[in-house]
Amino acid sequence: MRKNADGSFDVLIASALTSVPTAGGDIGKETEFEIDDGALKGHKLRLVYGDYSSIMSLIAGYHKKAAENAENDNQKNMQLAYAKSFEEGSLEAFKTSQRFWIRDKGPMVESNIGFVETYRDPHGVRGEWEGSQAAPQISRMTDHILCRIRRNGQFGAHQSIWRLG
Repeated sequence: MRKNADGSFDVLIASALTSVPTAGGDIGKETEFEIDDGALKGHKLRLVYGDYSSIMSLIAGYHKKAAENAENDNQKNMQLAYAKSFEEGSLEAFKTSQRFWIRDKGPMVESNIGFVETYRDPHGVRGEWEGSQAAPQISRMTDHILCRIRRNGQFGAHQSIWRLG
């Protein structure tokens, strides 16, 4: 959020688009509101699209490419919802991506990205960008292999793979 010299406020929306989406944003096509009560009565609040637009455009594009290579329809829909969220600044599309993410059981590669959580700090509540990736199937495979090696005692210190070659 940004306070302007005239006392109005801009809510900055991280999105590739620099204006309200053609079909409207999450709350419609209106981007300017007058505050009609409280200490800020008479001031304006504006929704300003396009914060970090160049990077959000890149991110949305990469998620569209990821959708083309998805393992299944659930992952494809998740990637497309991410792309819409980052392209349009849509919180509703982001929530949709999270619903697909929760349903994605046992993926080879798992990822979650965006303004995933909010934090309270001295300036108020903020959404912080974060991303995480994991390869849970590979991790389980590696754990299984290491457990078998330990259990069977196949390698002594003199035969360890890091000492070979």
